[in-house]
Amino acid sequence: MMNRGHTCIFSMAIVFASATVLAQDTCPSSSYLSLFAPAVPGFGGELIYENMSIDGDTGYLCSTYFDMFQEQSYYYLNIVDVSDPQTPHLIAQPELTAQPAAIRVVNDIAYIADFYGLRIIDLSQPLQPNQLALYPTSSFPMDLQIQGTKAYIARRDDGLEIVDISDPQLPTHLGELDLPGESRAVVIDDDFAYLVDEIALRVVDISNPANPTLAGSSMTSADAWDLSVGEGGIVYLADRASGSSVMSSLQVYDTTNPNAPSPIASLSYGTFGSVRGVHVMGNQLFVVHGSSGLQSLDISNPSSPQPNGEYDQAPFIHAMASHDGLLYATSSNVGLVIIDPSVACGQCQVDLNADGVLDFFDVSLFISAFSNQLPQGDFTGDGVYDFFDVSSFINLYHAGCP
Repeated sequence: MMNRGHTCIFSMAIVFASATVLAQDTCPSSSYLSLFAPAVPGFGGELIYENMSIDGDTGYLCSTYFDMFQEQSYYYLNIVDVSDPQTPHLIAQPELTAQPAAIRVVNDIAYIADFYGLRIIDLSQPLQPNQLALYPTSSFPMDLQIQGTKAYIARRDDGLEIVDISDPQLPTHLGELDLPGESRAVVIDDDFAYLVDEIALRVVDISNPANPTLAGSSMTSADAWDLSVGEGGIVYLADRASGSSVMSSLQVYDTTNPNAPSPIASLSYGTFGSVRGVHVMGNQLFVVHGSSGLQSLDISNPSSPQPNGEYDQAPFIHAMASHDGLLYATSSNVGLVIIDPSVACGQCQVDLNADGVLDFFDVSLFISAFSNQLPQGDFTGDGVYDFFDVSSFINLYHAGCP
C-alpha cells in the first residue's frame, strides 16, 4: 500500500514535463484489469487452467489438478463473479466428472463437451449444480458452439453433429455431416458452420439443420487447430505446424463464396507449435503466441493484418472469449486474464491518461492505482505493489517519451 514516504519520493524525484507519445510493442500494465487464479483443494500437485466461457457477469473457468501423491487428476469448474472486472471473486467450485474439451454457458445452463459426449448442467444455483442430461456422441467431441436452440459439435473422428437443445433435459439428434480428418474446432456464422481439421478449412451449409451439406473446403498449409470468423465471412485460422520444418502461422481466408474459400493472407510466426488460438473482436484479432502470450493485430484490412501490440504477462493462453468490450482468456499457469483492449498498445507507459503529455495528472493516477493495488500501479508486472513499482514509474517518467 502507498504511504507518506512514497508520496515524499514523488514530490522530490519527479520533474513535471510534457512529452510526445512513444510507440512501443508491449501493451501497458493498465491493459490488464485482472489476473485471477482460483485455488483448488489439495497440495503437492500441478494445477492447469484450460477452457472457459462468459455468461453475463459470470465467468466459467475449467481447471485440472493433478495430485502427485495419489497420481490422479481432478477436474473443477470455477464459477467466478466478474461484475467488477478488476476484482473478480470465486462463487463456487464444483467438481466435474471428466476433463472438458470445451464449455459454453448460456443463461445459467452449461454445455460441456467431454469424453462422454455433451453434458448439460443447470448452474442457476452455483453451489448446487444439477446435471440435466448427458448426450453421447459417436466420437470424442473436440469443440462446440451454441446458437439458439441448437448445439453444434465438432466430433474428432466424425465431423459435425447438430443437436436440438430446446429442452435441455432431452437433447435430440437433428443432423450430422461426416468429414475427413480430425475435426478440432467449430464456429457458427449465420447459415454456415466453419470447421478445421489437420489439413483443411471446411465450410458447411447448416440452413437445413437436418441435412447439413459441405459447401466448400480449402487446404491449409500446416496443422490447423483453431479459427475465428470476422466481418464479411473472413476466417482467421491458427496453423500450429505439424513438424519442425513447417512454421506456425496465421492464415486468413475469404469465404464470401462459401463454395470456394480462398486464402488472402498469411503471417508466419516462425516457431513450431506457437500459434494455437485466434479470437476476433471488431477490428482486432488476438493470436495465441505460445510463451509470448497474446499478440494483437489490426484487421481493418483483412488481407494485410498488422501487429499492434503484445500482451506478454500471461503466457500459454488456452481459451478466449469477449464480452462488453473486454477480452477474457485463460492462461494455463496464471488463471483468468481480463484485458481491456481499448487501452492503446504503444502508448507511453507512464502516460496513464493517454493525453500525450506527462504531468501531475499521470502522477496522481499512478499514486491512486498503487495505493489501491490496481493493475495500473503494478509497473513491474509481478503482482506485488512495492518500491520497485515506484522506482520504475519514476525512472520512466524521468526518461520521458521522446
